[in-house]
Amino acid sequence: MNSSGDILSVIIGIVTTDRDIHLSMDLYNSIIANTKYAKVSSQIVVVTRNTDTNTIAYWSNRSHVITIDHYEISARHNWPALVKKRNIVLGYARRKVSNCVWFVDSDIISPPETLKRLLDGSADVMFAPYIPKWFPTAVVGVSKDANSSDITNEISLVEATTEYPIKYSRLTIGGFGCTLIRGRALSIDAVFGSCQNTHRDVHGEDIGFFLQCEKNKIPCEWISLVVEHR
Repeated sequence: MNSSGDILSVIIGIVTTDRDIHLSMDLYNSIIANTKYAKVSSQIVVVTRNTDTNTIAYWSNRSHVITIDHYEISARHNWPALVKKRNIVLGYARRKVSNCVWFVDSDIISPPETLKRLLDGSADVMFAPYIPKWFPTAVVGVSKDANSSDITNEISLVEATTEYPIKYSRLTIGGFGCTLIRGRALSIDAVFGSCQNTHRDVHGEDIGFFLQCEKNKIPCEWISLVVEHR
């Protein structure tokens, strides 16, 4: 519910394959708990391959399922296909004139208060961090140089255990694992992008999205709640 008392309309986007089918029940239950706690109107939109028959069977009576042609996954992700799936969800939300999109990855389980805390934030992009498989703690990427015009400059990884800290001039990157998109950010497409940091290259369709938000001066923030990454 927004400040005027109207019920918010949230599109919940899940991009997935049969690889995470074993998590589907826990994911669905966590989403339902979140929408009830936040008191929002919602529709789950699942985008998967037309060959992911288990995923289609599970989600068909729980969501709006959109399928795309089969693609191979050589490593953990097929980046062009993942970009396409994210943009299908964003395009669907724009056509439905939804208030916002909440992306929840198929291996993310969120506590019941997560969505409400994201909605209560002030930025057009709000996300809850999680511990990635390549790092021992939940992190976000920030730039301390508010005047730099180079949006691909080296970033610093900081622990995301407190609310958006004043000492960082701007947030450069987050992730799509548990991310709320609204306002001007709904006009931004997912694109593949990359950043440098002192530990490693960071790349993905989420990185590209956050860099586009940075380029368009769209604010992004995080909450201190760390969601479960399975």
